[in-house]
Amino acid sequence: YGASVVLCTATQPALGAQHFGPRGLPLAGRELAPDPEDLARRLRRTRLVLAGEMDNDALVAALADRPQALVVVNSRAHALDLYRQAKAAGLEGVIHLTTRQYAVHRRRVLDGVRQRLDDGYPCRLIATSLVEAGVDLDFPCAYRAEAGLDQIAQIAGRVNRSGKRDPEKSLVTVFKPVGYEVPREIEGLVEDFKRMKDKHGDLFFPAAMTAYFQEVFWRVGDDL
Repeated sequence: YGASVVLCTATQPALGAQHFGPRGLPLAGRELAPDPEDLARRLRRTRLVLAGEMDNDALVAALADRPQALVVVNSRAHALDLYRQAKAAGLEGVIHLTTRQYAVHRRRVLDGVRQRLDDGYPCRLIATSLVEAGVDLDFPCAYRAEAGLDQIAQIAGRVNRSGKRDPEKSLVTVFKPVGYEVPREIEGLVEDFKRMKDKHGDLFFPAAMTAYFQEVFWRVGDDL
């Protein structure tokens, strides 16, 4: 029908034939953004930290030192447990967000979160992956339970979103939860991330994202 397809995402899959082989799309020379590597370098807003294992005690202790922080975990049960423990510890501004809330309720919660962030009040949001994409939040830092690199990068989009803070101090901390299983639907993506994470200096750069998706495609193989 004479239509043009535009692929636009912060976590662009390696869909080109140069990366994906015969099944890839003929994308060579069709990049719309001028020099993606240079853009990524100039527009960098966060720094990724790999923290290893962190149980709920460690997360609550970290939140005690961070009046404004986002924590994203992989299950509703983990989010609720962490929320209750943070509340019991007496932390201020602890907020829980889950898909079990009605959509209108979630919108109200997010409006309140934005207001607290803008006004400088304590705001410690504990949520599942529902805040990964399309949610306009600007936290000073975030903690993300192990997941795929694309999911981690999406959470980084909620940190220093306006670019007004020092990128080196705008930390996205990835941790391995203790006492909670990785959901089966992302277990493979976590392993894909682990296989490539030590091979790139900045895991949010396009080359690292391409390498991550190549790992995903290699694992999935002909089932893709």
